[in-house]
Amino acid sequence: MMKAEQKIGKSYKGKHKSVKKIKKRTLAAKKGKVKKNPNGKRLILTPGQTGGAIPLIPIFAGLSALGSLMSGGASVYNAIQNSKMKKVFSRDDLPKKPRTIECGILNLDVSSGDGSHWVAFYKIKDKDSEIALLSLQTFNSFPNIIDAFNNRLKIEVIPSKRNKYKSHIFAFCLEEGCYEIKDINNKIAKELSQVNNKYGTQLTFSVRIDPVDFRTYIKCNGILQFNTQYSIAPVLGFKKIRCGPFHEACRSEKTANLNTINSIKVLCNIAHGSFNNQLQSHSIYEFFPSGRTGTKVVQSPSNLIYYRLNKTDINSITVQLVDQNNNPFDNFNETLTSVTLSLTGNATILSVNYFPSINLYEDSEIALLCLQSFNSFPNINENNNKFSIEIVDNENNNAPMMCYIKLEEGCYEIEDINQRVKKQIDVYNSENLTNITFDISVDPNDFRSYIKCNGVLHFEIPYSIAPVLGFEKRQYKPEYEILRSEKAANLNTINSIKVMCNIAQGSFNNHLQSHSIYEFFPSGRTGSKVIQSPPNLIYYKLNKTNIDSITVQLVDQDQKPIDNFGETLTIVLHIKRYGS
Repeated sequence: MMKAEQKIGKSYKGKHKSVKKIKKRTLAAKKGKVKKNPNGKRLILTPGQTGGAIPLIPIFAGLSALGSLMSGGASVYNAIQNSKMKKVFSRDDLPKKPRTIECGILNLDVSSGDGSHWVAFYKIKDKDSEIALLSLQTFNSFPNIIDAFNNRLKIEVIPSKRNKYKSHIFAFCLEEGCYEIKDINNKIAKELSQVNNKYGTQLTFSVRIDPVDFRTYIKCNGILQFNTQYSIAPVLGFKKIRCGPFHEACRSEKTANLNTINSIKVLCNIAHGSFNNQLQSHSIYEFFPSGRTGTKVVQSPSNLIYYRLNKTDINSITVQLVDQNNNPFDNFNETLTSVTLSLTGNATILSVNYFPSINLYEDSEIALLCLQSFNSFPNINENNNKFSIEIVDNENNNAPMMCYIKLEEGCYEIEDINQRVKKQIDVYNSENLTNITFDISVDPNDFRSYIKCNGVLHFEIPYSIAPVLGFEKRQYKPEYEILRSEKAANLNTINSIKVMCNIAQGSFNNHLQSHSIYEFFPSGRTGSKVIQSPPNLIYYKLNKTNIDSITVQLVDQDQKPIDNFGETLTIVLHIKRYGS
């Protein structure tokens, strides 16, 4: 008790009323009387489909930072079941403030843009949501020669009796860029040749690197002033001192430091839980670039590391690449060649706007990367949920009594229909002192349905359930002990599902052009998870190169929109250049 009181900041003395309240609550909790908020069934109409944790995986696609640094990159946003999620609504333009809950990922990875500006209208209130980097793609175009930092070299001409330019100093300035050692040698040699032609000097300079110990070797007949401001000396492994001339190759004190960026960190402003030395950081991933200048850099972590979010109401996201010292850097605005877009929501129509728009090449293509949802497509709705049973009373010749059956919209197996109908009949029997019996089953061999009922079945009424059960829309009298349907039961009203994307072209539905990019055939029991990850991606051409909005919709085999009972739907699309 003292522990309980200390927890609420009260002493035991003079607090008898509070103690009594604590005792009462403790006893109530022990007896199980404390009210809880149980998770409801995920599908009310399907028995046994409990809630649990439903992973929602919208992927923050194409992490863009400082001019498409992360083209084709993505972050995974992992959350637990959110029953309060609303539907996704399409917009013609992007509002300044979100008016509705919209789920989508904004990839602002454009070569002409200024970089790390992201806007994502995605709101979720789960407090245990996490984020991780799924993939990153860019090019090893991080400059190692930077203007006003390490791009200067001065060579002093050794005084000569014949040379009127005694003690003259020539300054060389390299443009900012990504240099190999031979590039530095060629640039300086080219400028030196121009100086010699202009002033009649005979300066020589060459630099190479030892492939064994990575030290540089310089030959120069002038005096190298490495002690100048913004000297290139550290890049070449030399000290910032005045040295030379080197008629024989002079070896550097240290290894060449062409890789000024030793590690790259991906920072995300909504993540927390990482540390840089003793300081907290927003880093969600770190890698070490390698390979020659200009080569492609692809990072796809095999083991995703998730970090907690520092907010639950997300209206903007900023992603940035920094070096080992947390300094931002440039990648020369590499052009976007690949991008991953993720749309997530609780409807079968998902729409999102992009601001600024995504600029793509003319030969860009799109494909479905993966789809995740649940087999919660209703087969009973307001158009096929009714029938009635007429009570047969041959003895008393009373006015016919009718039991009307109406099923709620939902995803039903045949046993679910049987249980629901029996439940309504039991209520009718108890209220009217009747004795209606009913039982329905499906033959596992020919899928015909069998009904055993002691009343007249009226399947001819409007919005009849007859087609679902395989019966005709007419009356069935209890002439036989068991009634067999004329056709197979049609519980799967949706035979195929097509994924439509408004920016895709090149597919056909019969003889008509279509925006379909993928089609699959749902199977499995009602409520089971549906995951589609095509092993062989089929890419379709885009009908536009400037993407300011995208709409994805699920339709059935007849091109009719389908409902999914508000279950979570996640669709991930991949856009790339043809042949890449």
